Formats: sequence, C-alpha cells, structure tokens
Amino acid sequence: MEKKKYIIILLIIFLVIILTICILLISILKKENSNEDNLQIEEELAEEVTLASIEPEQNKYIYITSNEIINKLFEYISEKEENVDNAEAILSVLDKDFIIKNNLSKENVIKSLANYKDINSYFSREIYRQEINYRQNVNGEYIYIKGIARKEGKEEDIYFLLKRDLVNSTYSITLIEKNAFEKIKTDKNLNNELEVNIEKNDYNEIYSKMVNDYEICLTYFNDYINTIKNNVSEGYKLLDEEYKNKRFGTINNYINYINSIKDRVQKIILKGYNITSKDEYNQYVCIDQYGNYYIFKNTDLMNYTLMLDTYTLDLPEFKEKYDKGTDKEKIKLNINKIIEAVNNQDYKYVYNKLNASFKNNNFSNESTFENYIKNNFYEINEITNFNYRQEGNVFICTIGLGNKEKETEGAKSVTILVRLLENRDFEISFSQQ
Repeated sequence: MEKKKYIIILLIIFLVIILTICILLISILKKENSNEDNLQIEEELAEEVTLASIEPEQNKYIYITSNEIINKLFEYISEKEENVDNAEAILSVLDKDFIIKNNLSKENVIKSLANYKDINSYFSREIYRQEINYRQNVNGEYIYIKGIARKEGKEEDIYFLLKRDLVNSTYSITLIEKNAFEKIKTDKNLNNELEVNIEKNDYNEIYSKMVNDYEICLTYFNDYINTIKNNVSEGYKLLDEEYKNKRFGTINNYINYINSIKDRVQKIILKGYNITSKDEYNQYVCIDQYGNYYIFKNTDLMNYTLMLDTYTLDLPEFKEKYDKGTDKEKIKLNINKIIEAVNNQDYKYVYNKLNASFKNNNFSNESTFENYIKNNFYEINEITNFNYRQEGNVFICTIGLGNKEKETEGAKSVTILVRLLENRDFEISFSQQ
C-alpha cells in the first residue's frame, strides 16, 4: 500500500514537472514569435520608401556653387586647367554609376565627352532640389539642373544631376537627358530614402562660402556679356519687353548696336553695382568701366530681364528723385541722360530731344546730327564739371567732358541749353559758338 502511494506521488511530481516544462516552452516560443514579428516590422520600416515631390530651388548658395561646379567640369573637359591631370579630374567629379555605365576611363573620358569640349560659358536656368534621407537622417541632396551651355556662337540646353554628400562635404555629377529632368519636375512619387556616400578626393570637395549680392550681380552680368559674345540675337531675348520695343524697335537695330560696340564688349568688366528689393522683383544695377548700365530685374533667382540704360524708361527711383529735386538737380539728371545716350551711340534719342526750331535750322536729318556729335564729343564721355545759368525758362549749361577711354587727353567743353517740360520731359539745343 505504501509502495503504491509512493508511485502515485512520483507520477504527480513527474506530471507537474512535465506541465511546467510545457508552460516554459510555450512561453519561450511566444517570446521568440514576438521577437520575430518585431524584426519583420523593423525590416519593413527600414525598407519603407518615403515619397516626396520637389520644388524649384531659390537658394543663392546652391545656385552659385552649382554654376561654379559645372563650369569647372567644362574647363576640365576642354583641358583649360594647367598643372592638372584633366582626365583624372573629370573622373573624380563624375558619379561612379555614370562612369561604370559609360565605361569611362582616363584613356577615353575626354574623347567620350568631346561634345562638351570648348563650352566657354554656362548658366543655370532651372534648379530643383530633393532632400535625401537614409534611415530617417538627412545625409545628402539630389540637385536637378537645367542650364544653358554656349560655344562657337551657339547655345544649347543641358541637364545634370548633382549629388551632394552632406556628411563628407563632397559632390558628384551625372549628365541626364531632358525627359529625365522634365519627369522629375512633375513626379509626385520620388524616392528620397536613399544613401548618398561620395568619397572625398582632390577635386570633389564642397567648400562652405557666403554668397552675397555681388556674386549674383556678377553672375547675371557675365551671363549677358557671354551671351552677346556668342550669339547676339539671344541677348535680345533677355531684354525687358517694353524697353527693347522703345529703345531698339527691331532685333536688327539691336544687333547693329551690339556690333558697333563689339570691341568694347570684349573688354567689359563689372566695376560697380547696386541692389534694390521691390515688392514683386529684385533690381540689380550693374555698371561697367565705361559707365554703361545693365539693369537686371528678377522675379526668381535664375530668370531675369534686362535694360541697358537709365534714360529710355524712367526707373522708379529716378522718378522719385526727379520729382523731389530742385531745378538744378533736374537739369543735371537730364544732362546725364544725354551724355549716357551719346556714350551708348544712341544718337536717335538725343536727336529726338532737340528743340524743333534748332533741329530744323541746323540738321537736315539724323545722320548730319550724328556727325556733329562725333566731332564734338568723345566716344566715351565723362562729366568733369558742370555750371549753369538761367535765362527765362532756359538753363544754359556749360559742361566739361573728359575722355573715359583715354584719361590723359585734354577736356572738352560743350554748352547745352535745356528747357524743362511736363511729365519729366525736356528739350535741348547746343550752342553753335
């Protein structure tokens, strides 16, 4: 009896042990299944793609540095950089995938990119920036660019993907097709869950810099000058619509004007600038070494219109200054217009400002007046002194003129009679003594 009781107790203990083991095993299996589910979720999160659209870029730093980077690439391709292995430099800034896809090497890269050789200027027209996240951390940017490349009197659109590694402060360049660029602009499902990892080398480092208004002025100024050096008719397209109709009327008149100053164009440099922010646009006034004006208006960073003087259309600041000015100040402003027009060889403007009687008595046509101006003024004039006296409603102004091209030449003196009219208009005549 005792033995039977002992066996029953052992069986109960055994069953308890078995039951405990089963419970533990079930618990372990549940825990493992729970870990497996978490791992799947993590994998799904890691693989999850973040979709985003991109917007036009208006950042001055991106705009200026992308121009510099792409212009430098063209210098390497054209082998303009001395003391540099240009083939190595090109391969160092091109994207690795682009290099592999096109089988580029030091031996063939310059020949393979021969279509881009001899590009002498480049200007970005559209930029779109996509922020790149890797594992929920911003590590780079994809910058899609449409630009204008100029060479041998021609212009062509050209497209790039500029990748920026924000961790390593490096970049790479991929040349892309137009349709790829256009698709990016409208695609609402862009993958930005990517990794940007670009190794640093001697050529692809991104340097931090402060971009100021002077660099924007210089970029616009150089873009226009390079445009008219390569293709004059393209320069006409950049002009403000109202301005070009009033100043030139036709593209042929504009082309004739640019051709008449072509020697000057080859030497033009930026000497001064002024920036004014308006409600609907920014205004960049540039002045070259000859005192000529280039007035850029932009409604966005990469698109501008242009005026080439301050007298054809009155700027808002001129109107304000004129309306508040004394008679002497108004006379000086009008004399400045006349001298600026003479320097621009805009003889028609000056001819149309002549007093009707004076014009009829002295100049049978515009051509004879042009000869008069050429005989009595320098090609590029600078006002050295100004005196005036008033007789009735006529202001008799004696003006000293220096030669801005040859400062060693002696000064000339001219006498201009000015009469103020309504609506900021005026008429002039010249003393024939």
